[in-house]
Amino acid sequence: MCRGFFHLSGGSASIPTNIKIWIRNSGTNSVQVLPVFLPGIPEHYPFVVLDSFVIMPNHLHGILLICKEDRTGWHPNQFGPQSRNLGSIIRGFKVSVKQFANAQSIPFNWQSRYFDRIIRNDRELNQIRDYIRDNPKNWLRRLGEQRGP
Repeated sequence: MCRGFFHLSGGSASIPTNIKIWIRNSGTNSVQVLPVFLPGIPEHYPFVVLDSFVIMPNHLHGILLICKEDRTGWHPNQFGPQSRNLGSIIRGFKVSVKQFANAQSIPFNWQSRYFDRIIRNDRELNQIRDYIRDNPKNWLRRLGEQRGP
């Protein structure tokens, strides 16, 4: 497994990235399709390692490690087809889930964008892992506060 934060580690560049993807108001049953496809990302993109993730009623959080053995350092973006970057990974995931939902007549829609952030160090990685782990109980706590006594 690759490790490292925007530097070389064992000859490969590794970029841990925090992602948040929003789901349009499709109903809570629609998120059932996500656990089937999320763990499959590394099967379609062998240079990706899934770290922590959680699926919430209207969004998901996750950490992806992008590990490219053929990279020897940081490279700027280039114009042209994009097939091995974060955008293509998220696009492929969203398309697969949406196609499956349509085929099964499950109401499901994605919002058009996603949030991403490069994780810079171990401290930040651990903070984001904690946030992801604690997100469901914090969600329930906030929901209870909104409903009142």
